[in-house]
This record gives sequence, structure tokens and C-alpha cells, in this order.
Amino acid sequence: MELGHSEAIKHAVAAGLGVSCLSRHVVADLLAAGTIVEVDADLPRLTRMLYRVQHRDKAIGRGMAAFAGFLN
Repeated sequence: MELGHSEAIKHAVAAGLGVSCLSRHVVADLLAAGTIVEVDADLPRLTRMLYRVQHRDKAIGRGMAAFAGFLN
């Protein structure tokens, strides 16, 4: 089975349909409720590329400029 959304994946795991590797942030509620359990596994560190995007015709406000500075 292949699912493309973290919410769908975590609920599939909670329903007993398999195992997955998801961020703790995504599954914190189900872990706290005891619906799922964390399995200790020796996995390589996972990284993911994130991109900042914006509308080309929209001016950059102070908040966005501060956020962009934080990312750089």
C-alpha cells in the first residue's frame, strides 16, 4: 500500500495496516493516547529539502523578510 499524506499513513498504522517511519511531531497525539507505539530502529538520519516560495507579484513584508533571514 502506498499513501502520500502523513495523516493517512498514521491512521493506517493505527488501524493495524502496517508500519511506517514518520516524524514524532506527526504522531505525537497517537503516541500519547497509546494508540501506536514507537519502535526503536537503527535507521540512517533522514533529511528533507524545504523551499520557501512566494507569489512573484506580492511584496515581501517585515515578517516574511525576517522568516527568510532565519532560513538563510
